[in-house]
Amino acid sequence: MIRYGFIRTKDEIKFLILTCMTYLPFPVSFDSVVDICTWCDEGFGYFELSEAFSELQDSSHIEKTMDNQTEVFSITQKGRETAQAFQNRLPY
Repeated sequence: MIRYGFIRTKDEIKFLILTCMTYLPFPVSFDSVVDICTWCDEGFGYFELSEAFSELQDSSHIEKTMDNQTEVFSITQKGRETAQAFQNRLPY
């Protein structure tokens, strides 16, 4: 399948996830992150996003908590600082 979007590399996907999550006022489910991040670009798919998201958890840029037996995720301070430092690296 040909991808036509501009965000293609794993680092670009990670920056997109962090940038989107900085605007969320509360923790959200992974499905919500997928919905938010994949509507804006067709250069990557679910599996690329899932892998990048998992690596952001491993590096403590995103943290998982439980809300009524549901996993929800929020950006950490480390994630906010990274998003701010690299905010100009995402392709328009």
